[in-house]
Amino acid sequence: MGNVGHPSIPITEEMIEEAQALSSRGLTMEQIADCLGLGARTLYEKQVAYPQLAQAIKAGRAKGIKVIANSLFEAGKSGNITAQIFYLKCRAKWREAEGEEQETESLDKAKLEVTKLKAIDNGQSSST
Repeated sequence: MGNVGHPSIPITEEMIEEAQALSSRGLTMEQIADCLGLGARTLYEKQVAYPQLAQAIKAGRAKGIKVIANSLFEAGKSGNITAQIFYLKCRAKWREAEGEEQETESLDKAKLEVTKLKAIDNGQSSST
């Protein structure tokens, strides 16, 4: 007996492009499947049968992260203190300080780090 009740769904180039675009915007696999008119299990199975689909979803995720990370970095370089602190917490393992004195010290460290980054971007040595 064959596959009763569920016809095979071919994956088209348009579906692959759509999956990549959706993935780049941070949608989950389940959400991507819904948008493509597939069940989540079917999408996982189709990635095995169509490696280009799996690669498109992976590339889409990387592209989305790149865009947002670059925006965050540029906001930090432009003086956005919130972006600077968030970046340093994520990338430099900074943690919340206890008390106002430590908070001021953390802010001073953040400003110093941004000054160093700007100097590097301007072609200056960070040891000056």
